[in-house]
Formats: sequence, structure tokens, C-alpha cells
Amino acid sequence: MRKTTISLAAGAALCAGAALFTIDCGGDAGPTCGNGVVESGEQCDDGAKNGTAGDACSSSCNSISIAKVQLNITWSLFAYLEPMPPGYQAPACSDFGATKIHLQLVGPTQTDGVDSFDTSLDCEKHSQGFPDPTLCMRDATGRCMPLPAGVYQATGTLLRDDGLAVSNAVSTTKISARPSLGAPVILPIDFEPGDILNPQLTGTFKFHVGWGAMGVKCADAKVTKESIVMLDGTGHPVLTMTKDGTRLDGTPGNCYTPMIVNGVLQPQEIDNLTWGRYSIAVYSPDAGFCAMQPLFVNPGQNPVTYDLVAMVAPPRPDGGVGDGGAPDAGGSADGGAQVASCQ
Repeated sequence: MRKTTISLAAGAALCAGAALFTIDCGGDAGPTCGNGVVESGEQCDDGAKNGTAGDACSSSCNSISIAKVQLNITWSLFAYLEPMPPGYQAPACSDFGATKIHLQLVGPTQTDGVDSFDTSLDCEKHSQGFPDPTLCMRDATGRCMPLPAGVYQATGTLLRDDGLAVSNAVSTTKISARPSLGAPVILPIDFEPGDILNPQLTGTFKFHVGWGAMGVKCADAKVTKESIVMLDGTGHPVLTMTKDGTRLDGTPGNCYTPMIVNGVLQPQEIDNLTWGRYSIAVYSPDAGFCAMQPLFVNPGQNPVTYDLVAMVAPPRPDGGVGDGGAPDAGGSADGGAQVASCQ
């Protein structure tokens, strides 16, 4: 309420001289710092908490920087494969049918007994900071509470739209967090292949072979026959063929000459591979070239096309390069010794 003080000349019948009167003119008295309401001219107002330890609002209702516990939960799929295949690209949540991730954060017990928080988020987001204006541990009044210093652990589970889990629950290690003005403390969740609950999903593997260097075709390197040996993660041969009909057990076939469609060189392709680890060796029984590398096949249409450069392999102990005969008991053809030399 605004008040104005004015001076009036008093009449002789009242008194001699001047008298002061206070007249109420109405209007707004301005912001009141400490009432818990952010008003015009105030940057913040936390009521009785203004200016207290750990509060980001000063006693004069100005925002101030304070050290506080800040966390960032991240999640990834197969981000730390060892050995890391060349050109490896981690799968997306959608490759396994996951659209959401259920997160639970557990930390020190706070004054009102709250010590955990859980929510479901878009799986492709891959990170979430805490506290957040919409995601935080709340007190009995529903107000977001600052995170206390202490030990925190996050757990994540991949979910389909219908809420069905497509992974096991995976937890971070327990990490100590202290108030800081710097970067948040990271709690990383990495889902490994063994955490996925559907092992039967299949994917596609595409590759180019260069004979001596990328871009060198069969005829340029005088290669007429091509043999491919592909082993799964347990070392067993893959009993299928490329789309052009080349077997994957070492049996020689005609050297693949890629077609060009709409200006794009078409790779060799292997469909319907159960997702997971593999190794592949490509060699020429007639010209002594060989290439071998580990790989990882994700579910679905993999965006990565592998480039395999087959170099001239060291000579075999028997002086030959394999005659491409029938597969032996180990699943590879009589080029097996040469395949081993690709490493």
C-alpha cells in the first residue's frame, strides 16, 4: 500500500503554523522478499529458506550459485565391446524393440525418508540429468529436494511400448557424489549382449572385398576364386550363404564382382544372421590373398558396410595356399591353415 505525506497549512482557528498529515493513496507496496512468491523485481523467493546454507536464493531474493550434487545417468548398448570390431556401430534401442527405459536412482536417505526415484523415459534419449525441474526426489509437499552428498546407484531396464522388459535390469557401480559447481557426476549403464532377453533376433552383414587394396576388383588382381569362412562367437561355422550364393564354410566360389546400381557399388550381403559376435575370413585359393577380421552383427538392417582388404598371405608351411577342398571336421575347407595366417 503506497502512502504519501503532505504538508497542509492549518487555519488560524485550528492552530498556527503547519501540520503533517498521512493520506492513504492506495496502490502496490512492491515485492516482499521472504513470502515464498517470486514477484516483480525478484529473481527468486524460497521463503524462510532464503539465505540459508544450500539454498540458491539469497536473503535479498537474488539467485546465487551454490555447490550442489548433480548427477547424469547415461545408458548405452554394447558400447564397450572388446575387442572392438573395426567400423563397429552400436545398436539402437529400437533394434531390440525397446522404446523406453525404466530408471531407478537410489541414494542417501533424506530428512523426510525419501531415498529413491524411478521413472520411464525415451530409450533413445541415452542420458538424464538429476535433479531436473520435472524429475527429482520430492518432499511431502511435492517440492523438488536438492540431492544430498553420498553414494548413488542407478539401475535401468529396457522396455517395449507395452511395458514388457527386453533386457535384464542393469545397475551402475555405487558412486560417491559431493556438492560441486562443476560437471555432474556420471552414472553409466551399459547393456551387454548377455543382458538382452531375446537372443533370436537376426541381422544383415554387408561387406566389400578389395584384393591388395580397397577398390581393386577380382580381375585386376587376377583372382578367379573366392573362399569365405565365417565363424560365430563360439567358433562354429555359419551354415548359410551370401546372397550371391557363396558358401561360408570355405568352399571356393567364383570371385564376386560387384554390380553398380544407381551409381552405388553393391556389397556382398549375408542375411538372417543371429545377432552377436562373428569373425570372417575371405581368401583366394588361387592367388594367395587373405583378409580376416572380427565383427558384430546387430539386429535388423545394419548401416555399416565393412571394408575387407585381402593382402597377399604368408606362405603355408607346406608351401601351398590350400586347394579349396571339402570342409574338414572343424568346419573350414582345406584353406583352413591359410585362414589362420590372416591374423
